[in-house]
Amino acid sequence: MTGNCVSLCLGIVLPVIITFITTRNWDEKMQNPDVYWDAARDIDNPLKPWPELYAEELRLINPERLDDGRPCLYDVKRAFRGTMHAAVFISVVLTFVFVVLWPSIACGLGVMNYEEFLAWTLIMEIWLICATMAAFFVPLISELYRMRKAILKNRINKLLDKHESGKSEEIE
Repeated sequence: MTGNCVSLCLGIVLPVIITFITTRNWDEKMQNPDVYWDAARDIDNPLKPWPELYAEELRLINPERLDDGRPCLYDVKRAFRGTMHAAVFISVVLTFVFVVLWPSIACGLGVMNYEEFLAWTLIMEIWLICATMAAFFVPLISELYRMRKAILKNRINKLLDKHESGKSEEIE
């Protein structure tokens, strides 16, 4: 129990301390976050340019008309605002569950007899099995969904190309 609380608290506190120690002159650097955004945008893959890769995710209109073919920081922040809020909310909830709720339940149990200990370990095993299954299956299902979506999009594009080529032959 103590190890659980210490590891969770250190996982929260240690990165904050390291960040404050390693980032000197943070205020001066963050006066213009666009400088850092431009540096990140310069990392580009010529085989998959920005408009092709992120136009759908960022819900960009006319991505081919972008400056340098890349979206600005405001567009990216706007597109991922919901994801950011969800990440912050889930982080706060899980921190509360693991640092406050779970240890308080464990402290309230006191000394367990054999049956209570078996029940507690069973709950832990169920929790670990569910977490392992989620860690394995969620990315797999997500990738399968993206593959299915890409296949359907390719089929629709092929049908549209056939339909348009049929119309151009009729006109001639």
